[in-house]
Amino acid sequence: MKRTASFTVILTLVLLAAATLAFAQAGVPSVANLVNFQGKLTTPAGNPVADGPHSFVFRIYDLPAGGVLQWSEGPLPLVTTGGLFTHQLGSSTPLPVTLFEDFDSLYLEVEADGAIITPRTRLTPGPYTKVAGGLDGRSPYNTDSSYIKTFPLGHRLSTFGGDGQEQIRLWGPSWGEILLWDSDPTNDLNVVLSANSSAGGSLDLFGTSSVRLNAQSTGDGSAILPPSAVNAVEMLNEPGVVSGPVTGLGFPLPGALGPAITGVTLSAPGPGFAVILVEADFNHTGGANTSITAALTENGPVVSTWFWDGGDLDGFYDQHQTRIITRFLPGPVTTYTLLLAQIPLGGAILAGNAKITVLYFPTTYGAFSSSSPELSNGEDEQLLGAFNLEAERAASIAANQARIDREMATMKTEMEALKQRMDANRQNKHQAVEPNR
Repeated sequence: MKRTASFTVILTLVLLAAATLAFAQAGVPSVANLVNFQGKLTTPAGNPVADGPHSFVFRIYDLPAGGVLQWSEGPLPLVTTGGLFTHQLGSSTPLPVTLFEDFDSLYLEVEADGAIITPRTRLTPGPYTKVAGGLDGRSPYNTDSSYIKTFPLGHRLSTFGGDGQEQIRLWGPSWGEILLWDSDPTNDLNVVLSANSSAGGSLDLFGTSSVRLNAQSTGDGSAILPPSAVNAVEMLNEPGVVSGPVTGLGFPLPGALGPAITGVTLSAPGPGFAVILVEADFNHTGGANTSITAALTENGPVVSTWFWDGGDLDGFYDQHQTRIITRFLPGPVTTYTLLLAQIPLGGAILAGNAKITVLYFPTTYGAFSSSSPELSNGEDEQLLGAFNLEAERAASIAANQARIDREMATMKTEMEALKQRMDANRQNKHQAVEPNR
């Protein structure tokens, strides 16, 4: 006899609790792929069917009517008591491991003793708790992919950390954004891209310009930035140069080091090394020999002094002089100035086109040491007075005169030897001709 039946589907909370517990205690949960089912089979009059075994077939479709069969199990002999029976769907024929991840809606069809009970029953959210197995970013069944269910338009999906702060937010279609953030400023936010079945991950940001970071590449092109995207503020550890203003022409030099002729200020991003080029043009317009004393100051004190030749004779014009000095920077902001003087005052020296250029290097590749004592006043050289200059000049003239005298004596000796050889040759020729007479 053909039976009709009514039934009630109960998706027990036991499965949900077990799945949640497994998910909380392990990085990759192990949830049994079963759905507990309980129903009641009755006659058309509403009375329970006779106690004993009855034949059941269970099917799952993707639509409430028609559709595609996604899974079936049976026929199975299930014993009813007072019309009640229980069964675990998937205990005889395993449920597909991603069934509840692949479909938004599924419908259960029950056939009892050859009679299909209609309508199909839509599976309630209970079985979908199995999707929690993939919410840690990995699916326990698909080791290289994760699944996120489809949400209605205008909704968003957020995940939260153990501190209750929102971490990831997927906006609705009106935004089209993925938000990675943490409202707690004490928490560090790290973004890690990886792939366990390919050569590497990549991060692409598109808009008017694009930014691309490619983990598969280690050479040129592994990090691509828009044109002019890197400047001195972003790349602090790079060389730099500053050049001071060029002075005018024709200003006379004082007799002692006085006010600064020109100067520059270097604002360095950090400690480093400086190569300093000092240059100027000079004209000696009259008078006797004179020299030029030059000094470089660093944030006020003199750190280097030297001498330039001002010319021995009148009309020593358009002489371009240079000096290179190296320094370890004392701080982030350093000012260098040039001081000039002529000693002794012999005629007039006019200076012009004075300029200081500082080349900054942020990194040193080694250390240095010196056995010479530090100068107490911080200067590299002591300034020489007029008396010292005249003494050095006199010593130089004496040394040159002694060299000339030695050369003249050598030449005189060689001339005497040559004269003796010539006289000897003439005497030999005269003796050879005499017997022929």
